[in-house]
Amino acid sequence: MKFSLTILVLLLFGLQTSAQILEVCIKNIRNTKGQLCVAIFKSEEDFRAEVPFWGMKYCKSEIKDKTSRVLIPVLPGEYGLSVLDDENSDGAMKYNFIGFPLEGFGFSNYKHKGIRKPRFKQFSFDATINQKMLISVEMVYL
Repeated sequence: MKFSLTILVLLLFGLQTSAQILEVCIKNIRNTKGQLCVAIFKSEEDFRAEVPFWGMKYCKSEIKDKTSRVLIPVLPGEYGLSVLDDENSDGAMKYNFIGFPLEGFGFSNYKHKGIRKPRFKQFSFDATINQKMLISVEMVYL
């Protein structure tokens, strides 16, 4: 038990000393219903399979002027970030009978146009050591 606790403390300390802080600014949020779901992907394959490396949900109570901010610690590396405006709080995107999204979505540093999902490389970014990064996500509603 003592050995496991020591390993855990060392791992957390190591993550803390080499972690990057992503300041995610989510803009153009339609309303305060439901929750925002943030997911981070490490590759095109993970994004297409909708298997995030890291995912989180948080309440929209922090919205001011249609904008919300969240801080996320990550290790250095290449990532892509997506946000779902989960207005009905079911944890999944809702679609109409044609297949168009009924809820808002957005991607890191990427202005979405059209109806097709972007490629991972279009919204990916490199988090480098000891740097606070500002990631902008503009929500889109179809």
